[in-house]
Amino acid sequence: MSENEKKARPKAAVSARGQRRYILGGAGRLVLCAAGLIYAFVPRYGQTEHTLYSYDVTADASYRVHMLENSLYPTEWLEEGGVYSSALADVIEFTFRVDAHGSAPAEISGDYRITAVLEGYQSSGEEKRPVYKTEVPLAEGAMGLSVSRAFSLELSGTARINTAHGERQEDFSYAVALPLPKNSTLFELQKPDPVIRYREITKAEETRLPLSFELLAACGAMGTEGIALILFVRLFTRRLTPQEEERTAREKLKRKYGGRMIRLARPPEYGGRACVPVSDMDGLLAMSEEMRLPACYCADMRGLPQDGLCFVVTPECVYEYRLPSF
Repeated sequence: MSENEKKARPKAAVSARGQRRYILGGAGRLVLCAAGLIYAFVPRYGQTEHTLYSYDVTADASYRVHMLENSLYPTEWLEEGGVYSSALADVIEFTFRVDAHGSAPAEISGDYRITAVLEGYQSSGEEKRPVYKTEVPLAEGAMGLSVSRAFSLELSGTARINTAHGERQEDFSYAVALPLPKNSTLFELQKPDPVIRYREITKAEETRLPLSFELLAACGAMGTEGIALILFVRLFTRRLTPQEEERTAREKLKRKYGGRMIRLARPPEYGGRACVPVSDMDGLLAMSEEMRLPACYCADMRGLPQDGLCFVVTPECVYEYRLPSF
């Protein structure tokens, strides 16, 4: 044996069908890799919102209560957040405030309205059904109904913000409920939280999306796997010889049908019986079941059907199925 033959590594024996399956699998992975790379490098764009200017408009109010001269309260004006006597309070002074802030210099203008509102309503569970609504100037009169009343002071208006990126206007409204006591008692004012409106001036821009490194890595792995499969078939496998193909077919036959056949030590005597060939193994087993006779084979040194022969012996003839020669 030459030195080259001694150094030559044995190759794995694979059937022609198996080699085709490996090569097709590798080629399929290469095709998927190429398609993924094309998809990854095709320019793709998305919409991105950029904030050009941001602003907020806040409506709020503060108040203080003026008291008539008395010996209970030490000061003439009481600050907000307290409890006041209806009999001693004669003036409630409200100061409304509207603040506008922007992320850059801008021209800010606007208008506002302060309105006193008297509403009458009837309660039905948690629902309030409006009966009337009167705004300044206040009107008095009887309506012939027994209704609850609500009195409030409302600030409303519009702020206009003119920036280098365009003009915006923002409507605002802020209301404070005022007490309507029926007799001389104590009262307090429930001032709501400030009303804040936050807005942005934005611009949508189309930007190119970056490459997906996850997709590139997946394509690279798939392409590497495909190349490895093809190289493995070409460099490290060989086709089965005809003898190996025949042995493989016998092993497959035994695995598939061995549990339904009887293994004989030696072939039976034909005794002048006619030999009838059968075209496939399934037909031989169907005939065996129909005649209630066993399907048999004689094993070679490897325990496989000798000469690839399986048969059913009847009193009149012997039905045979022989694996095709390779």
